[in-house]
Amino acid sequence: MLFISIKSWKHPTSLLYISLAFLVLGEVGRISLPFFGQELLILDLLVLFSFFLYIFSAWWRRKNIVLGKLFIPFFLFVTVAFLSLLFQIHHFENTELFISFSYLVRFIAYFGLYIIARNETIKPYCLFLFLLIIALALAALGFIQFVFYPDFSSMETFGWDPHIGRLLSTWFDPNFLGGFFSFIILLILNVLFDRKQNKKEKLFLGLTAFILFVALVLTFSRSAYLMFFVGLVLTGLRAPRVLIVVILFFIVSIFLVPRAQERVQEMVGSMFALAINSYDYGMDETAKLRVASWEESFSIFYDHPLLGIGYDTMRYEKLNRGDITDPTIHSGSGADSSLLTILVTTGIIGFLFFLWMIVEIFHIAWKITKQQKVSPFIKNFSAGFVIAFFSLLMHSFFVNSLLLPFFLVLILITIGIEEQELALIEKKLSSTSS
Repeated sequence: MLFISIKSWKHPTSLLYISLAFLVLGEVGRISLPFFGQELLILDLLVLFSFFLYIFSAWWRRKNIVLGKLFIPFFLFVTVAFLSLLFQIHHFENTELFISFSYLVRFIAYFGLYIIARNETIKPYCLFLFLLIIALALAALGFIQFVFYPDFSSMETFGWDPHIGRLLSTWFDPNFLGGFFSFIILLILNVLFDRKQNKKEKLFLGLTAFILFVALVLTFSRSAYLMFFVGLVLTGLRAPRVLIVVILFFIVSIFLVPRAQERVQEMVGSMFALAINSYDYGMDETAKLRVASWEESFSIFYDHPLLGIGYDTMRYEKLNRGDITDPTIHSGSGADSSLLTILVTTGIIGFLFFLWMIVEIFHIAWKITKQQKVSPFIKNFSAGFVIAFFSLLMHSFFVNSLLLPFFLVLILITIGIEEQELALIEKKLSSTSS
Protein backbone atom coordinates (compact mmCIF):
# COMPACT_ATOMS: atom_id res chain seq x y z
CA MET A 1 0.00 0.00 0.00
CA LEU A 2 2.93 2.32 0.70
CA PHE A 3 4.23 1.91 -2.85
CA ILE A 4 0.74 2.57 -4.25
CA SER A 5 0.43 5.69 -2.08
CA ILE A 6 3.75 7.12 -3.24
CA LYS A 7 3.11 6.26 -6.87
CA SER A 8 -0.47 7.51 -6.99
CA TRP A 9 0.25 10.77 -5.14
CA LYS A 10 2.17 12.06 -8.17
CA HIS A 11 0.30 10.00 -10.76
CA PRO A 12 -3.36 9.43 -9.70
CA THR A 13 -4.06 7.54 -12.93
CA SER A 14 -1.90 4.70 -11.60
CA LEU A 15 -4.76 3.92 -9.20
CA LEU A 16 -6.91 3.05 -12.21
CA TYR A 17 -4.28 0.88 -13.88
CA ILE A 18 -3.54 -0.98 -10.64
CA SER A 19 -7.26 -1.62 -10.07
CA LEU A 20 -7.60 -2.99 -13.60
CA ALA A 21 -4.51 -5.15 -13.17
CA PHE A 22 -6.14 -6.85 -10.17
CA LEU A 23 -8.71 -8.33 -12.55
CA VAL A 24 -6.02 -10.86 -13.47
CA LEU A 25 -5.79 -11.97 -9.82
CA GLY A 26 -9.55 -12.50 -9.79
CA GLU A 27 -11.01 -14.66 -7.04
CA VAL A 28 -7.56 -15.87 -6.05
CA GLY A 29 -7.21 -12.52 -4.33
CA ARG A 30 -10.03 -13.26 -1.85
CA ILE A 31 -9.41 -13.10 1.89
CA SER A 32 -11.56 -14.21 4.80
CA LEU A 33 -12.94 -12.06 7.61
CA PRO A 34 -13.02 -14.46 10.57
CA PHE A 35 -15.15 -12.26 12.83
CA PHE A 36 -18.05 -12.03 10.37
CA GLY A 37 -17.70 -15.30 8.47
CA GLN A 38 -17.42 -13.35 5.22
CA GLU A 39 -14.87 -12.94 2.47
CA LEU A 40 -13.78 -9.97 0.45
CA LEU A 41 -11.49 -9.32 -2.47
CA ILE A 42 -8.14 -7.63 -2.07
CA LEU A 43 -9.44 -5.52 -4.94
CA ASP A 44 -12.19 -4.24 -2.61
CA LEU A 45 -9.61 -2.97 -0.14
CA LEU A 46 -7.52 -1.47 -2.92
CA VAL A 47 -10.48 0.39 -4.42
CA LEU A 48 -11.58 1.69 -1.01
CA PHE A 49 -8.02 2.81 -0.27
CA SER A 50 -7.72 4.43 -3.71
CA PHE A 51 -10.98 6.34 -3.23
CA PHE A 52 -9.95 7.92 0.08
CA LEU A 53 -6.39 8.53 -1.10
CA TYR A 54 -7.57 10.37 -4.20
CA ILE A 55 -10.06 12.50 -2.27
CA PHE A 56 -7.35 13.48 0.22
CA SER A 57 -4.75 14.18 -2.48
CA ALA A 58 -7.26 16.28 -4.44
CA TRP A 59 -8.04 18.29 -1.30
CA TRP A 60 -4.31 18.69 -0.59
CA ARG A 61 -3.63 19.91 -4.13
CA ARG A 62 -6.72 22.17 -4.09
CA LYS A 63 -7.99 20.35 -7.16
CA ASN A 64 -11.59 20.90 -8.14
CA ILE A 65 -13.30 17.54 -8.57
CA VAL A 66 -15.90 17.16 -11.32
CA LEU A 67 -18.55 14.76 -10.06
CA GLY A 68 -19.70 13.80 -13.56
CA LYS A 69 -23.02 13.02 -15.20
CA LEU A 70 -23.52 9.78 -13.27
CA PHE A 71 -23.31 11.38 -9.86
CA ILE A 72 -26.92 12.54 -9.41
CA PRO A 73 -28.57 9.18 -10.27
CA PHE A 74 -25.82 7.42 -8.30
CA PHE A 75 -26.40 9.62 -5.23
CA LEU A 76 -30.15 9.06 -5.39
CA PHE A 77 -29.70 5.32 -5.81
CA VAL A 78 -27.30 5.08 -2.86
CA THR A 79 -29.70 7.13 -0.73
CA VAL A 80 -32.55 4.72 -1.51
CA ALA A 81 -30.25 1.74 -0.93
CA PHE A 82 -29.32 3.12 2.51
CA LEU A 83 -32.96 3.76 3.41
CA SER A 84 -33.89 0.27 2.28
CA LEU A 85 -31.39 -1.08 4.80
CA LEU A 86 -32.50 1.31 7.52
CA PHE A 87 -36.13 0.21 7.25
CA GLN A 88 -35.07 -3.43 7.73
CA ILE A 89 -33.35 -2.76 11.04
CA HIS A 90 -35.82 -4.96 12.95
CA HIS A 91 -35.96 -7.70 10.30
CA PHE A 92 -32.29 -8.73 10.17
CA GLU A 93 -29.57 -9.23 12.75
CA ASN A 94 -27.20 -6.34 13.44
CA THR A 95 -24.26 -8.30 12.04
CA GLU A 96 -26.19 -9.03 8.85
CA LEU A 97 -27.13 -5.36 8.43
CA PHE A 98 -23.55 -4.30 9.04
CA ILE A 99 -22.24 -6.69 6.39
CA SER A 100 -24.87 -5.51 3.90
CA PHE A 101 -24.01 -1.89 4.68
CA SER A 102 -20.31 -2.65 4.10
CA TYR A 103 -21.22 -3.87 0.60
CA LEU A 104 -23.01 -0.57 -0.01
CA VAL A 105 -19.82 1.23 1.08
CA ARG A 106 -17.93 -0.99 -1.35
CA PHE A 107 -20.26 0.04 -4.18
CA ILE A 108 -19.64 3.70 -3.31
CA ALA A 109 -15.89 3.10 -3.33
CA TYR A 110 -16.05 1.48 -6.77
CA PHE A 111 -17.94 4.53 -8.02
CA GLY A 112 -14.87 6.47 -6.86
CA LEU A 113 -12.98 4.89 -9.76
CA TYR A 114 -15.37 6.70 -12.10
CA ILE A 115 -14.64 9.97 -10.27
CA ILE A 116 -10.89 9.45 -10.68
CA ALA A 117 -11.23 8.51 -14.35
CA ARG A 118 -13.46 11.54 -14.97
CA ASN A 119 -10.95 13.99 -13.46
CA GLU A 120 -7.63 12.51 -14.57
CA THR A 121 -6.63 12.27 -18.21
CA ILE A 122 -6.06 8.81 -19.66
CA LYS A 123 -6.04 8.27 -23.38
CA PRO A 124 -8.69 5.73 -24.45
CA TYR A 125 -6.10 4.01 -26.63
CA CYS A 126 -3.91 3.36 -23.56
CA LEU A 127 -6.92 1.95 -21.73
CA PHE A 128 -7.75 -0.26 -24.70
CA LEU A 129 -4.24 -1.72 -24.91
CA PHE A 130 -4.19 -2.36 -21.17
CA LEU A 131 -7.52 -4.18 -21.37
CA LEU A 132 -6.12 -6.38 -24.13
CA ILE A 133 -3.15 -7.30 -21.94
CA ILE A 134 -5.46 -8.15 -19.04
CA ALA A 135 -7.73 -10.25 -21.25
CA LEU A 136 -4.78 -12.15 -22.76
CA ALA A 137 -3.37 -12.82 -19.28
CA LEU A 138 -6.73 -14.17 -18.09
CA ALA A 139 -7.01 -16.32 -21.21
CA ALA A 140 -3.48 -17.71 -20.73
CA LEU A 141 -4.19 -18.58 -17.09
CA GLY A 142 -7.48 -20.05 -18.20
CA PHE A 143 -5.82 -22.34 -20.74
CA ILE A 144 -3.43 -23.55 -18.03
CA GLN A 145 -6.34 -24.21 -15.64
CA PHE A 146 -8.33 -25.93 -18.39
CA VAL A 147 -5.49 -28.38 -19.06
CA PHE A 148 -4.09 -29.01 -15.58
CA TYR A 149 -7.08 -28.36 -13.30
CA PRO A 150 -10.26 -29.06 -15.29
CA ASP A 151 -12.21 -30.54 -12.36
CA PHE A 152 -13.40 -27.79 -10.02
CA SER A 153 -15.68 -30.00 -7.93
CA SER A 154 -13.30 -29.90 -4.95
CA MET A 155 -14.01 -26.16 -4.63
CA GLU A 156 -17.69 -26.81 -3.88
CA THR A 157 -16.86 -26.92 -0.17
CA PHE A 158 -15.75 -23.27 -0.46
CA GLY A 159 -19.05 -22.16 -1.97
CA TRP A 160 -18.14 -22.39 -5.66
CA ASP A 161 -20.06 -24.27 -8.34
CA PRO A 162 -18.48 -27.66 -9.21
CA HIS A 163 -17.60 -26.95 -12.85
CA ILE A 164 -15.87 -29.71 -14.77
CA GLY A 165 -14.04 -29.30 -18.08
CA ARG A 166 -14.70 -25.56 -18.43
CA LEU A 167 -12.32 -22.63 -18.70
CA LEU A 168 -12.54 -20.65 -15.43
CA SER A 169 -9.16 -18.94 -15.12
CA THR A 170 -8.81 -16.98 -11.86
CA TRP A 171 -12.45 -15.85 -11.86
CA PHE A 172 -13.71 -19.34 -10.90
CA ASP A 173 -16.90 -18.73 -12.91
CA PRO A 174 -17.22 -19.45 -16.65
CA ASN A 175 -20.29 -17.23 -17.10
CA PHE A 176 -18.63 -14.08 -15.79
CA LEU A 177 -15.33 -14.84 -17.50
CA GLY A 178 -17.07 -15.58 -20.81
CA GLY A 179 -18.93 -12.29 -20.49
CA PHE A 180 -15.63 -10.45 -20.03
CA PHE A 181 -14.07 -12.10 -23.07
CA SER A 182 -17.18 -11.26 -25.12
CA PHE A 183 -16.94 -7.63 -24.00
CA ILE A 184 -13.30 -7.28 -25.05
CA ILE A 185 -13.78 -9.10 -28.37
CA LEU A 186 -16.66 -6.78 -29.26
CA LEU A 187 -14.43 -3.79 -28.50
CA ILE A 188 -11.74 -5.22 -30.77
CA LEU A 189 -14.14 -5.94 -33.65
CA ASN A 190 -15.43 -2.37 -33.60
CA VAL A 191 -11.97 -0.84 -33.29
CA LEU A 192 -10.95 -2.83 -36.38
CA PHE A 193 -13.30 -0.62 -38.42
CA ASP A 194 -10.58 2.03 -38.35
CA ARG A 195 -9.18 1.94 -41.88
CA LYS A 196 -6.10 3.97 -40.92
CA GLN A 197 -4.65 1.15 -38.84
CA ASN A 198 -1.55 -0.45 -40.27
CA LYS A 199 -1.33 -4.15 -41.03
CA LYS A 200 0.68 -4.96 -37.90
CA GLU A 201 -1.97 -3.40 -35.64
CA LYS A 202 -4.76 -5.24 -37.41
CA LEU A 203 -2.83 -8.50 -37.24
CA PHE A 204 -2.26 -8.06 -33.50
CA LEU A 205 -5.92 -7.19 -32.85
CA GLY A 206 -7.14 -10.05 -35.02
CA LEU A 207 -4.87 -12.56 -33.30
CA THR A 208 -5.92 -11.26 -29.87
CA ALA A 209 -9.59 -11.56 -30.81
CA PHE A 210 -9.03 -15.13 -32.01
CA ILE A 211 -7.27 -16.19 -28.78
CA LEU A 212 -10.02 -14.64 -26.67
CA PHE A 213 -12.65 -16.27 -28.86
CA VAL A 214 -11.12 -19.71 -28.27
CA ALA A 215 -11.14 -18.96 -24.54
CA LEU A 216 -14.77 -17.83 -24.79
CA VAL A 217 -15.82 -21.06 -26.51
CA LEU A 218 -14.08 -23.16 -23.85
CA THR A 219 -16.06 -21.48 -21.05
CA PHE A 220 -19.09 -23.31 -22.48
CA SER A 221 -21.22 -20.50 -21.08
CA ARG A 222 -24.58 -20.10 -22.78
CA SER A 223 -25.11 -16.60 -21.36
CA ALA A 224 -21.70 -15.55 -22.72
CA TYR A 225 -22.48 -17.10 -26.12
CA LEU A 226 -25.77 -15.20 -26.20
CA MET A 227 -24.05 -11.98 -25.17
CA PHE A 228 -21.48 -12.38 -27.92
CA PHE A 229 -24.13 -13.16 -30.53
CA VAL A 230 -26.17 -10.07 -29.56
CA GLY A 231 -23.01 -7.98 -29.86
CA LEU A 232 -22.25 -9.45 -33.28
CA VAL A 233 -25.72 -8.55 -34.54
CA LEU A 234 -25.36 -4.98 -33.28
CA THR A 235 -21.87 -4.75 -34.77
CA GLY A 236 -23.32 -5.97 -38.05
CA LEU A 237 -25.56 -2.90 -38.16
CA ARG A 238 -22.35 -0.94 -38.70
CA ALA A 239 -20.94 -3.35 -41.32
CA PRO A 240 -23.31 -6.03 -42.68
CA ARG A 241 -20.57 -7.79 -44.67
CA VAL A 242 -18.43 -8.18 -41.58
CA LEU A 243 -21.45 -9.51 -39.70
CA ILE A 244 -22.05 -12.32 -42.19
CA VAL A 245 -18.42 -13.46 -42.10
CA VAL A 246 -18.07 -13.29 -38.30
CA ILE A 247 -21.41 -14.98 -37.58
CA LEU A 248 -20.59 -17.81 -39.98
CA PHE A 249 -17.20 -18.22 -38.30
CA PHE A 250 -18.90 -18.21 -34.88
CA ILE A 251 -21.48 -20.84 -35.89
CA VAL A 252 -18.92 -23.10 -37.57
CA SER A 253 -16.60 -22.85 -34.55
CA ILE A 254 -19.41 -23.77 -32.16
CA PHE A 255 -20.40 -26.80 -34.22
CA LEU A 256 -16.78 -27.97 -34.40
CA VAL A 257 -16.81 -28.34 -30.61
CA PRO A 258 -19.39 -30.99 -29.59
CA ARG A 259 -19.87 -29.72 -26.04
CA ALA A 260 -20.34 -26.14 -27.24
CA GLN A 261 -22.91 -27.37 -29.74
CA GLU A 262 -24.69 -29.21 -26.93
CA ARG A 263 -24.74 -26.06 -24.77
CA VAL A 264 -26.22 -24.00 -27.59
CA GLN A 265 -28.91 -26.62 -28.16
CA GLU A 266 -29.73 -26.55 -24.45
CA MET A 267 -29.99 -22.75 -24.57
CA VAL A 268 -32.34 -22.84 -27.55
CA GLY A 269 -34.47 -25.51 -25.88
CA SER A 270 -34.64 -23.55 -22.63
CA MET A 271 -35.61 -20.33 -24.42
CA PHE A 272 -38.34 -22.20 -26.32
CA ALA A 273 -39.62 -23.71 -23.07
CA LEU A 274 -39.80 -20.23 -21.53
CA ALA A 275 -41.60 -18.90 -24.59
CA ILE A 276 -44.35 -21.54 -24.38
CA ASN A 277 -44.36 -21.43 -20.55
CA SER A 278 -43.57 -25.11 -20.24
CA TYR A 279 -40.53 -25.67 -18.04
CA ASP A 280 -40.58 -29.42 -18.56
CA TYR A 281 -40.10 -29.13 -22.33
CA GLY A 282 -36.48 -28.89 -23.41
CA MET A 283 -35.28 -27.10 -20.28
CA ASP A 284 -32.13 -28.41 -18.62
CA GLU A 285 -31.57 -28.51 -14.87
CA THR A 286 -29.41 -25.38 -14.75
CA ALA A 287 -32.05 -23.36 -16.56
CA LYS A 288 -34.75 -24.71 -14.22
CA LEU A 289 -32.71 -23.58 -11.21
CA ARG A 290 -32.33 -20.13 -12.77
CA VAL A 291 -36.06 -19.85 -13.39
CA ALA A 292 -36.74 -21.01 -9.83
CA SER A 293 -34.37 -18.29 -8.59
CA TRP A 294 -36.28 -15.68 -10.58
CA GLU A 295 -39.61 -16.88 -9.19
CA GLU A 296 -38.27 -16.80 -5.61
CA SER A 297 -36.94 -13.29 -6.19
CA PHE A 298 -40.24 -11.99 -7.57
CA SER A 299 -42.08 -13.46 -4.61
CA ILE A 300 -39.77 -11.48 -2.31
CA PHE A 301 -40.25 -8.33 -4.39
CA TYR A 302 -44.07 -8.56 -4.18
CA ASP A 303 -43.78 -8.35 -0.38
CA HIS A 304 -41.50 -5.26 -0.48
CA PRO A 305 -42.20 -3.40 -3.76
CA LEU A 306 -41.22 0.20 -2.98
CA LEU A 307 -37.86 0.08 -1.17
CA GLY A 308 -37.08 -3.62 -1.32
CA ILE A 309 -35.66 -5.80 1.43
CA GLY A 310 -32.42 -3.84 1.86
CA TYR A 311 -29.29 -3.52 -0.24
CA ASP A 312 -27.37 -6.82 -0.46
CA THR A 313 -29.59 -8.66 2.03
CA MET A 314 -30.85 -11.35 -0.35
CA ARG A 315 -28.72 -14.13 1.12
CA TYR A 316 -30.20 -13.47 4.58
CA GLU A 317 -33.76 -13.22 3.27
CA LYS A 318 -33.30 -16.48 1.36
CA LEU A 319 -31.92 -18.05 4.53
CA ASN A 320 -34.94 -16.89 6.53
CA ARG A 321 -37.33 -18.25 3.90
CA GLY A 322 -35.52 -21.57 3.65
CA ASP A 323 -34.51 -21.08 0.01
CA ILE A 324 -30.86 -21.69 0.93
CA THR A 325 -29.25 -23.40 3.91
CA ASP A 326 -25.71 -22.06 3.62
CA PRO A 327 -25.23 -18.23 3.58
CA THR A 328 -21.62 -18.58 2.41
CA ILE A 329 -22.65 -19.90 -1.04
CA HIS A 330 -21.51 -17.25 -3.54
CA SER A 331 -24.62 -17.60 -5.70
CA GLY A 332 -26.86 -16.89 -2.71
CA SER A 333 -26.23 -13.14 -2.70
CA GLY A 334 -28.21 -12.40 -5.87
CA ALA A 335 -31.14 -13.37 -8.04
CA ASP A 336 -29.30 -14.74 -11.11
CA SER A 337 -30.07 -11.36 -12.69
CA SER A 338 -28.51 -8.00 -11.88
CA LEU A 339 -31.59 -5.89 -12.55
CA LEU A 340 -33.81 -8.29 -10.64
CA THR A 341 -31.38 -8.20 -7.72
CA ILE A 342 -31.58 -4.39 -7.68
CA LEU A 343 -35.37 -4.52 -7.93
CA VAL A 344 -35.68 -6.94 -5.01
CA THR A 345 -33.19 -5.22 -2.72
CA THR A 346 -33.95 -1.53 -3.39
CA GLY A 347 -37.49 -1.71 -4.74
CA ILE A 348 -39.06 0.14 -7.64
CA ILE A 349 -37.60 3.47 -6.52
CA GLY A 350 -34.01 2.25 -6.36
CA PHE A 351 -34.49 0.29 -9.57
CA LEU A 352 -35.52 3.45 -11.48
CA PHE A 353 -32.49 5.39 -10.25
CA PHE A 354 -30.23 2.47 -11.21
CA LEU A 355 -31.77 2.47 -14.70
CA TRP A 356 -31.06 6.21 -14.86
CA MET A 357 -27.37 5.47 -14.32
CA ILE A 358 -27.43 2.90 -17.10
CA VAL A 359 -29.11 5.35 -19.48
CA GLU A 360 -26.48 8.00 -18.68
CA ILE A 361 -23.70 5.51 -19.44
CA PHE A 362 -25.20 4.83 -22.85
CA HIS A 363 -25.76 8.53 -23.49
CA ILE A 364 -22.14 9.52 -22.77
CA ALA A 365 -20.61 6.89 -25.06
CA TRP A 366 -23.23 7.33 -27.79
CA LYS A 367 -22.68 11.09 -27.82
CA ILE A 368 -19.01 10.57 -28.69
CA THR A 369 -19.94 8.42 -31.68
CA LYS A 370 -21.94 11.36 -33.07
CA GLN A 371 -19.07 13.85 -32.88
CA GLN A 372 -17.65 14.82 -36.26
CA LYS A 373 -14.19 16.09 -35.30
CA VAL A 374 -12.99 13.05 -33.40
CA SER A 375 -10.40 10.43 -34.26
CA PRO A 376 -11.62 7.20 -35.90
CA PHE A 377 -10.29 5.18 -32.97
CA ILE A 378 -12.24 7.18 -30.38
CA LYS A 379 -15.43 6.91 -32.43
CA ASN A 380 -15.06 3.16 -33.04
CA PHE A 381 -14.00 2.48 -29.45
CA SER A 382 -17.05 4.35 -28.16
CA ALA A 383 -19.34 2.51 -30.57
CA GLY A 384 -17.78 -0.76 -29.43
CA PHE A 385 -18.37 0.20 -25.80
CA VAL A 386 -22.04 0.97 -26.48
CA ILE A 387 -22.49 -2.41 -28.17
CA ALA A 388 -20.48 -4.34 -25.57
CA PHE A 389 -22.28 -2.67 -22.66
CA PHE A 390 -25.70 -3.35 -24.17
CA SER A 391 -24.69 -6.99 -24.70
CA LEU A 392 -23.49 -7.15 -21.09
CA LEU A 393 -26.89 -5.82 -20.04
CA MET A 394 -28.46 -8.78 -21.86
CA HIS A 395 -25.92 -11.06 -20.17
CA SER A 396 -26.94 -9.66 -16.77
CA PHE A 397 -30.50 -10.94 -17.25
CA PHE A 398 -29.15 -14.45 -16.61
CA VAL A 399 -26.26 -13.86 -14.18
CA ASN A 400 -25.50 -11.09 -11.71
CA SER A 401 -22.74 -9.60 -13.85
CA LEU A 402 -23.49 -5.86 -13.61
CA LEU A 403 -22.80 -5.89 -9.86
CA LEU A 404 -19.69 -8.08 -10.04
CA PRO A 405 -16.66 -6.05 -8.84
CA PHE A 406 -14.61 -7.02 -11.91
CA PHE A 407 -17.25 -5.58 -14.26
CA LEU A 408 -17.76 -2.53 -12.04
CA VAL A 409 -14.05 -1.74 -12.43
CA LEU A 410 -14.22 -2.21 -16.19
CA ILE A 411 -17.41 -0.19 -16.78
CA LEU A 412 -16.87 2.68 -14.34
CA ILE A 413 -13.27 3.36 -15.35
CA THR A 414 -14.09 3.15 -19.06
CA ILE A 415 -17.11 5.45 -18.89
CA GLY A 416 -15.18 7.92 -16.72
CA ILE A 417 -12.45 8.10 -19.37
CA GLU A 418 -15.11 8.37 -22.08
CA GLU A 419 -16.76 11.29 -20.30
CA GLN A 420 -13.39 12.99 -19.83
CA GLU A 421 -12.74 12.59 -23.55
CA LEU A 422 -16.20 13.96 -24.39
CA ALA A 423 -15.57 17.01 -22.21
CA LEU A 424 -12.28 17.67 -24.02
CA ILE A 425 -13.98 17.32 -27.42
CA GLU A 426 -16.79 19.71 -26.45
CA LYS A 427 -14.27 22.17 -25.03
CA LYS A 428 -12.33 22.20 -28.32
CA LEU A 429 -15.52 22.67 -30.30
CA SER A 430 -16.68 25.56 -28.14
CA SER A 431 -13.29 27.31 -28.36
CA THR A 432 -13.26 26.83 -32.14
CA SER A 433 -16.76 28.22 -32.61
CA SER A 434 -16.02 31.24 -30.40
